[in-house]
Amino acid sequence: MKNIIVQSFKQQLKQSTNRPTFRFILILQPIFNCLLLYFLLKNQSSQQIGEYLFVNVCIMNLWSAVVFSSASDLERERRMGTLGSNFATPADFRLIYLGKVFSNTFLAMSSFVITFLFIRVILGLNIIFPRLDVTIFLLIVILFSFISLSITLGFLFLIYRNAIIWINVLEYPIYVLSGIAIDIKYLPSYLHPFSFILPTRWIVRLLKYSFEQQITLLDIVKSFDFWILVFLTIIYTCVFLLLNKYVTYKVMKKGNLEVY
Repeated sequence: MKNIIVQSFKQQLKQSTNRPTFRFILILQPIFNCLLLYFLLKNQSSQQIGEYLFVNVCIMNLWSAVVFSSASDLERERRMGTLGSNFATPADFRLIYLGKVFSNTFLAMSSFVITFLFIRVILGLNIIFPRLDVTIFLLIVILFSFISLSITLGFLFLIYRNAIIWINVLEYPIYVLSGIAIDIKYLPSYLHPFSFILPTRWIVRLLKYSFEQQITLLDIVKSFDFWILVFLTIIYTCVFLLLNKYVTYKVMKKGNLEVY
């Protein structure tokens, strides 16, 4: 099992770094997002603009690189005609796809460094982590949450062939519904339920809490936001397991999930 994930990880690492679009997501998009949010936040009276900017841009980068890029990988394999072959191999396809998601996650985290340096060096803003243990713990939880969402969306895009069209269309609405740049309370009430089911909303809230001076790891674990995020992660994982059975049936038995 470990060898399958590692080999898939390495292969995906090579393929992703060779794609101009993915390189744009990792290198240039964090800079553009920093500038966009900086002009939105610079007139606020808060003393933690640098921290808020870092949190929001990192979530935007993760969303683009992990969720959408990983979801696009399955659609790409289907269009290339290799999806059925991968399902038919002795190796568990879920492990192959998990290696792809881990690879995209690893690359997405490299954009954190670019974001940090741009905010500190170019924009001249401070970014202070009051509790490193809280930050590391939240990072681990966030990665698990993004991975569960990514694999779920990937299989969902396989079932509904036109769903892949919505990737770029949904990107900025998701940023708005997640509370990035503007508070969710300013949104119409009928949009709040959509915001509630997005892990990114709770991730943004938890990361902002982590920059408070008096926050502790126990405070995070006891918080309502943390358990909602855990609950959503479990739900998305269960949905993925159900989708996997359905996709396997479509590919292995009916053979109608490819291009034609």
